[in-house]
Amino acid sequence: ALAEADPDSAADFEANAEAYRRQLSELDEAYEASLGSCERELLVVAHDAFWWLAERYGLEQEPIAGLSPEQEPDPRRLAELVALVEEEGVTTVFTETLVTPAVAETLAREAGIETEVLDPLEGLSEERLAAGETYLSVMEANLAKLEDALGCG
Repeated sequence: ALAEADPDSAADFEANAEAYRRQLSELDEAYEASLGSCERELLVVAHDAFWWLAERYGLEQEPIAGLSPEQEPDPRRLAELVALVEEEGVTTVFTETLVTPAVAETLAREAGIETEVLDPLEGLSEERLAAGETYLSVMEANLAKLEDALGCG
């Protein structure tokens, strides 16, 4: 569509698109290489938001709540999660940028583990864009957090 609107720049558009596809491929390869060599494979998350990441890279995801980030677990579910965290050696429970961390913080406190934010990019503000954050930089930061939490090589 851009090439049709500006045919004189079509070669530039194609070159830029190819360069970005290459960067995305390299990011995917970094995720595969790193997340394929972790001590742990279980992601405990505030809600069922990162199933796509877990499925793509061979991880397991255990949401505190279901699809709704506002859903709070009952005491029985919280006790199950604490036991699971201890059994699996989980060190971190993940939340998101636009979701209140209260439920994740409760689990972390009960289990004696950390909380960390995985950024699904839905909250990438104008300020963050102006500061130079991009899809690639946010996903690289997410990978570093996952590597730390999962003990990746």
